[in-house]
Amino acid sequence: MKAGRVVVSEPRAGGSCIWYYEEGLLKNQVAPTMSLQVIGPPSPGSKVVLWAESRLPRQTWSISELGHICSQMFEGQILDVKGGRGYDRDHVVLWEPTKDRPSQIWTVHVL
Repeated sequence: MKAGRVVVSEPRAGGSCIWYYEEGLLKNQVAPTMSLQVIGPPSPGSKVVLWAESRLPRQTWSISELGHICSQMFEGQILDVKGGRGYDRDHVVLWEPTKDRPSQIWTVHVL
Protein backbone atom coordinates (compact mmCIF):
# COMPACT_ATOMS: atom_id res chain seq x y z
CA MET A 1 0.00 0.00 0.00
CA LYS A 2 1.41 3.40 -1.01
CA ALA A 3 -1.17 5.67 0.65
CA GLY A 4 -4.37 5.38 2.65
CA ARG A 5 -7.31 7.58 3.59
CA VAL A 6 -7.72 8.58 7.21
CA VAL A 7 -11.34 8.61 8.36
CA VAL A 8 -13.09 8.59 11.70
CA SER A 9 -15.35 5.59 12.33
CA GLU A 10 -16.68 3.36 15.06
CA PRO A 11 -14.08 0.91 16.43
CA ARG A 12 -13.80 -2.33 14.44
CA ALA A 13 -11.95 -5.59 14.85
CA GLY A 14 -8.58 -5.76 13.16
CA GLY A 15 -6.68 -2.98 14.88
CA SER A 16 -7.18 -0.19 12.33
CA CYS A 17 -8.41 2.08 15.12
CA ILE A 18 -5.16 1.70 17.06
CA TRP A 19 -2.67 4.50 16.42
CA TYR A 20 0.66 5.11 18.09
CA TYR A 21 3.14 7.95 18.46
CA GLU A 22 6.78 7.26 17.59
CA GLU A 23 9.45 9.98 17.44
CA GLY A 24 6.93 12.64 16.43
CA LEU A 25 5.23 10.45 13.82
CA LEU A 26 1.65 9.19 14.09
CA LYS A 27 1.31 5.63 12.79
CA ASN A 28 -1.44 3.08 12.47
CA GLN A 29 -0.93 -0.42 13.85
CA VAL A 30 -2.04 -1.97 10.55
CA ALA A 31 0.53 0.01 8.49
CA PRO A 32 3.62 0.57 10.68
CA THR A 33 5.82 1.71 7.76
CA MET A 34 3.48 4.62 7.03
CA SER A 35 2.79 7.82 8.94
CA LEU A 36 0.26 10.64 9.01
CA GLN A 37 0.94 13.25 6.30
CA VAL A 38 -0.89 16.28 4.90
CA ILE A 39 -1.48 16.23 1.16
CA GLY A 40 -1.75 19.35 -0.92
CA PRO A 41 -1.11 22.89 0.25
CA PRO A 42 -1.30 23.28 4.04
CA SER A 43 -4.55 25.18 4.43
CA PRO A 44 -7.72 24.64 6.47
CA GLY A 45 -9.42 21.57 5.04
CA SER A 46 -6.31 19.90 3.59
CA LYS A 47 -6.78 16.14 3.83
CA VAL A 48 -4.58 13.96 5.97
CA VAL A 49 -3.47 10.54 4.70
CA LEU A 50 -1.24 7.64 5.65
CA TRP A 51 1.82 7.79 3.43
CA ALA A 52 5.08 5.86 3.20
CA GLU A 53 7.65 7.08 5.73
CA SER A 54 10.16 7.51 2.93
CA ARG A 55 8.22 10.61 1.76
CA LEU A 56 10.12 13.77 2.58
CA PRO A 57 9.78 15.96 4.43
CA ARG A 58 8.41 13.70 7.16
CA GLN A 59 5.66 15.53 8.99
CA THR A 60 5.75 15.39 12.76
CA TRP A 61 3.03 16.00 15.32
CA SER A 62 2.62 16.84 18.98
CA ILE A 63 -0.31 16.24 21.32
CA SER A 64 -1.41 19.11 23.54
CA GLU A 65 -2.78 18.81 27.07
CA LEU A 66 -6.19 19.80 25.66
CA GLY A 67 -6.21 16.78 23.31
CA HIS A 68 -5.32 18.66 20.12
CA ILE A 69 -3.02 16.90 17.67
CA CYS A 70 -0.81 19.71 16.39
CA SER A 71 1.24 19.85 13.20
CA GLN A 72 4.88 20.68 13.88
CA MET A 73 5.42 21.60 10.23
CA PHE A 74 2.37 23.84 9.76
CA GLU A 75 2.19 26.18 12.74
CA GLY A 76 -1.29 26.81 14.14
CA GLN A 77 -2.84 23.82 12.34
CA ILE A 78 -4.38 20.82 14.11
CA LEU A 79 -6.26 17.67 13.17
CA ASP A 80 -10.03 17.89 12.81
CA VAL A 81 -12.85 15.94 11.16
CA LYS A 82 -14.22 17.61 8.03
CA GLY A 83 -17.91 17.24 8.88
CA GLY A 84 -20.79 18.36 6.68
CA ARG A 85 -22.96 16.18 4.48
CA GLY A 86 -20.59 15.14 1.70
CA TYR A 87 -19.14 11.70 1.08
CA ASP A 88 -15.92 12.84 2.76
CA ARG A 89 -17.49 14.20 5.96
CA ASP A 90 -15.59 11.62 8.07
CA HIS A 91 -12.16 12.45 6.60
CA VAL A 92 -9.47 13.81 8.88
CA VAL A 93 -8.28 17.26 7.80
CA LEU A 94 -5.95 20.03 8.88
CA TRP A 95 -7.72 22.98 10.51
CA GLU A 96 -7.17 25.98 12.73
CA PRO A 97 -8.02 25.55 16.44
CA THR A 98 -11.62 26.57 17.08
CA LYS A 99 -13.34 26.85 20.46
CA ASP A 100 -16.32 24.59 21.09
CA ARG A 101 -15.44 22.16 18.29
CA PRO A 102 -15.25 18.70 19.89
CA SER A 103 -14.08 17.10 16.62
CA GLN A 104 -10.68 18.72 17.27
CA ILE A 105 -10.23 16.99 20.62
CA TRP A 106 -8.75 13.49 20.52
CA THR A 107 -8.65 10.93 23.30
CA VAL A 108 -5.18 9.51 23.87
CA HIS A 109 -4.46 6.40 25.94
CA VAL A 110 -0.96 5.69 27.21
CA LEU A 111 -0.21 1.98 26.91
